[in-house]
Amino acid sequence: MRLAPVRRIVRWNTLSFGKRSRFLNSLSKTGERQPVTETILSSTSSETQIADAIRPGFTLQNPVVVRSSSLSICDAVKSWSSLDYLTLSVGDNTMCEVEIGAGYNDTDGMRPEIPFGAYIEYLDQFRSSKNSNLQENQNLDLVYLAQNDLNHFPALLDDISIPQLCSDSSLKVGEGKLYNNMLWLGPTGTVSPLHYDPLDNLLMQIVGEKRVILYPRTVEDVLFFPKPLVHAQQVEEKEIENEEKNRNASSINWHYAGSDGNQYNTSPINVEDPDYEKYPHFAQSPTPYECTIGPGDILYIPKKWWHHVRALETVEDDGFCLSVNAWWR
Repeated sequence: MRLAPVRRIVRWNTLSFGKRSRFLNSLSKTGERQPVTETILSSTSSETQIADAIRPGFTLQNPVVVRSSSLSICDAVKSWSSLDYLTLSVGDNTMCEVEIGAGYNDTDGMRPEIPFGAYIEYLDQFRSSKNSNLQENQNLDLVYLAQNDLNHFPALLDDISIPQLCSDSSLKVGEGKLYNNMLWLGPTGTVSPLHYDPLDNLLMQIVGEKRVILYPRTVEDVLFFPKPLVHAQQVEEKEIENEEKNRNASSINWHYAGSDGNQYNTSPINVEDPDYEKYPHFAQSPTPYECTIGPGDILYIPKKWWHHVRALETVEDDGFCLSVNAWWR
């Protein structure tokens, strides 16, 4: 006869803070992220078909990935993997803003301007350093040409068709009021830290692959963060006052937005390796979603959904990633 093992029952309230954190951490690491709903179209898809694919997610405010749409055969996907083409299209001396560091929350809000040609030289050097043993190359800082208005690069704007649903209310995906289009160009390994945007967002991948981790917005986000910032974007003085009033409220939320010197729409938590001792409420975060997008893919990100974005290194990558996004109502 085999005796049942003796079970030692330990009450939660008797555990030290460190043991609780390690336990919660282990649960998080073993938890699975939900896949984002996907729709596969064809390269001949119409604007109506793209709108039809995104509308259900927009209506329910859930993310959607659209693959193999007409975006997959546009001139941008065909040509923007060439640094020479980008340089010829934009111009060596065209000024652009960059972020230096692992993410924009490491930059203290600084976005220096440099000539586009100088940035392309940096990208070329970074790409070469991947196969180099030179220590000086391996220690290159990450420099990200992030959130530059695509309208400042008209030749590139001609290469890509932003889905008409962003500007045409007849397609019935929002009000058809396009806010702006942004260019995101950087080496593999660049990260946009966990944050949310106040507007609905289409993220269009052109070169390379990106992994996106998304968290649904919660009741607290609606109550305490009614008027968020968008990265380094300027807001009116009244909106800044509203955000200042909500500073203390952020500490009760799982994302700790606004703490540790971050903007009010940005979390200090590294979701790839969270510090549960410093941010214990992160254990209460909603179940995240995850997807990987490649050239020609479109990801719909609902407004105020938290998202973390990493440019992935792949076997066949070009050493850099390039995306365009559109914010609209």
